[in-house]
Parts: sequence; C-alpha cells; structure tokens
Amino acid sequence: MPLQRSEWLRTARDILTEDYGQTQGDIVVTIQDSLGNTIRYTLTPEQGSLLLAAALSPMEADIVRALGDGCMIGKRLASAAGYVYNSQFRTIVANLCERRPPVLRKTDQGYRVVSAGADNGR
Repeated sequence: MPLQRSEWLRTARDILTEDYGQTQGDIVVTIQDSLGNTIRYTLTPEQGSLLLAAALSPMEADIVRALGDGCMIGKRLASAAGYVYNSQFRTIVANLCERRPPVLRKTDQGYRVVSAGADNGR
C-alpha cells in the first residue's frame, strides 16, 4: 500500500532532522519529473503536525505565515502575504477553510489559523 502524502511529508521531515539535526525555518520539499513539472510543499516550523499534513503550496504557506497567531480580513491578509486581493486569492483562502481538517477558519473579525487540537467548528 503506498504512503499517504501526509505520511510521506512527515517522513521527509524526519529524514532531514535525522541527517542534519533540528532545523530552523521552513522546510521545502520539491518533486520534479524529467519534463520539468514541479510540485513544491513548504512546511513551516510553527505549523505543527496539523498543517504539516496539509502539504501547503508556496502561496498557501505565505498566507498561513502572514496570519501567524493573528486575525485579518481578506484584503489585509492578501497585502500582508504579498498578493493581490483578487478571485484567485479568495479561492485559495476559501479552499484553506474548506479542507479537512481546515487550515483557516473564517470568523466575524476575519481569518485565523486553526491550531492543532482546536475546535474546528464553523
């Protein structure tokens, strides 16, 4: 039975830690085929196991990093993450809210990162 993506990413992090010790900052896992098609996952240390399993794209990781422990409305979040507030950005944020488990939660004050073990209700 093949490994699930989240298991594979955890294994990649474990191998890196085993070979080089505890890491500081982001871990970027890049997979590239012979045609140059590339998939890149950015795993930030503050994400913990919940978001590690989420396998965030570079844009998604920027959004999560910009939020940190705070809460922001969409336009402010786009600016903080370094993106234009447009339909693509809104779709990415909506997808982060709809994932199982969710990565972001929309509140009356804006978006916030769902922490591991938190109540994930809407």
